[in-house]
Amino acid sequence: MYSGDQRTLYLDEAIHRRTFRDFRAVSHMELDVHAQWPFLLNTPPRAFLQSRELPLSHLESASSQWLLRECERSGSPTNLALSFQLPGWHQDPRQQYTEIQIQKLRSVYQSPIALQRYIDYMVKEIQILRGILSEEIRLSYMHWDGDLVHFLSDSELTQLMFFINRAFSGVNSPSTQLVAELDTPPKSDDLLALLVGLGINTVCINDPGITNFGFPLSELKDWIKLIRNYGISKVLLRLYLAEEISDDLSSNLADIISAAPDAVLLLRPSSVANGEVAGVPDDQIFSIKQDLLEALYSPMTDSFYVSQNWNSTTSHLVKGIGLGAKSYTSNLEFYNTHGLTEYYQILDSGKLPIKRVQKLITELY
Repeated sequence: MYSGDQRTLYLDEAIHRRTFRDFRAVSHMELDVHAQWPFLLNTPPRAFLQSRELPLSHLESASSQWLLRECERSGSPTNLALSFQLPGWHQDPRQQYTEIQIQKLRSVYQSPIALQRYIDYMVKEIQILRGILSEEIRLSYMHWDGDLVHFLSDSELTQLMFFINRAFSGVNSPSTQLVAELDTPPKSDDLLALLVGLGINTVCINDPGITNFGFPLSELKDWIKLIRNYGISKVLLRLYLAEEISDDLSSNLADIISAAPDAVLLLRPSSVANGEVAGVPDDQIFSIKQDLLEALYSPMTDSFYVSQNWNSTTSHLVKGIGLGAKSYTSNLEFYNTHGLTEYYQILDSGKLPIKRVQKLITELY
C-alpha cells in the first residue's frame, strides 16, 4: 500500500504539471478525445466534424431512457465500456479549477477516509448506471487511468474490481478487454501481479522520459518484457513528443520497437502549433513513423500505429465514471460534473452526475 508521503509527493508534482500547465511535462488537458486510450481502443477512429451543446433538460425530459436508447442504437446485446478516473486530472479545457477546488482535490488523495469515500461514490455511480441499463448489456471493456492505479492501494483496487464484477456480466470473458494505464513504474512487481490477478490483460505505458516520475526511455524495453512476463497480453505505448526527449528517443527507438509494443501512439504537444512549446522536429517524427512501418506496424490514424493482428473493442457506450469523467456514444458526448460536492449530492439523489451534453456528427477516418 502506498504511504501518505508517497501519495502526497506524487500529488504535488501532478498538481504542478497538470493544473498549472508546466509544459515540460504532459498535460491531460491537452489530450483531445482522439489521443485518449478509451476512444482509440473502443471504436473505429473517427473525426468529430461538428458538435452543438444540448440543454440538459432536453435529455432529462425522457428521464434516464435517453441513455438506454443511445447505447442500444446499434442493436442488442449492447457492449458497454467503463472508464474510471480519480478527480482533478482530466478536466474540461473550458473548466478551470479555483484554488479552493484544488485544495478539495488534494484532500481526497491525502486522506484515506476521503479517498475511500470517493471510491464508495464511484461504486454508487456504477450501481445507478446498472439500474438504468437493460440486463442484456454486457461489459466489453474496462479502463483504469494512471492516477487511479497509482494512488489506490491493493485492497482499494481489489474492492473496486469486486463491485464492477458484481454489477456487470462479461468481466471474466476472455474477449473482454481490461485495461490499466501506468504513468510511472510500479513501486514493486507486486502491483503487476495484483493487476493480472484482477484480470487486467492490457497495460498502457504513458509518456516515458517526460518527468522524473515516469518510465525512463532507456529502460522501456525491459519494462515491456517484464510486464508481458507477468501474463499481460497487450502492452501499449504513448510517446509524448516533447523537445526534451528528442535525443533520448533517437538513441532508444530501435530498442523500443524491438520490444514489439502492440500499439504506439505518437502524441505531439498541442501547444506546439501556438509556438508556446517546442516538440520533436517534424523530420524526426517522419523518421519514427517510417521505422514503425518498416517494423510492420499499420497506421490506424496519422498518429496511432498498431501491430499485426490488431483488434479493438466495439462498445456502443463508453461511460466515464468519476468526477469530470467524459463519456460518449455514437451521437452524444457528455461530461460528469466537475464539482466534488455536487458529484456526491447528485449521486445521493439517485441520478447520474451528468452536467453537460454535446451532439456529435462524426465520420470514420
